[in-house]
Amino acid sequence: MTAFGGGTLREFILGNIPFYFYDNNYIFVCLAGYIFSIAVYKVFNKINKYVLIVDAIGLSTFAFIGATKADQAGLGAFAIIFLATLTPIGGGLLRDIAIREVPQIFHRDFYASPAIFLGVFYAIGRNYMDNLILVYCLLFMTFALRLCAIYFNFNLWRPWRNKNV
Repeated sequence: MTAFGGGTLREFILGNIPFYFYDNNYIFVCLAGYIFSIAVYKVFNKINKYVLIVDAIGLSTFAFIGATKADQAGLGAFAIIFLATLTPIGGGLLRDIAIREVPQIFHRDFYASPAIFLGVFYAIGRNYMDNLILVYCLLFMTFALRLCAIYFNFNLWRPWRNKNV
């Protein structure tokens, strides 16, 4: 669910059938990745910072894919920002809802924000920049923003709560 959730939601919103319904090879790749991750869980647990780097690459890549798909569908700026955000976070969102947890993106972690920034700058830059330059700039910016959030422990503002209420 986590691997395909965001892209599946995006494709349904765009009125498309998800690609893996046509080509089962993607399911087998995810299954192999799942089995591999279970087999080497303890090793991954020890190299957490590398996993976070790979996750930052995935976040920026999938956010860009979401923005591009919305743009190719002829949608406006809001849809570009929305799908740039939904694509990388949708799977985790569905996972957390399925296990009856408050979704991680509603905690203080600075995870969805880089995807939102990518969507905003894609919506602005698509009309003013060369496509290749836009791709590299946005992927680097989103990746760097996520890494800075991890390194400097960025957190989203949490409203003050009255404990007596």
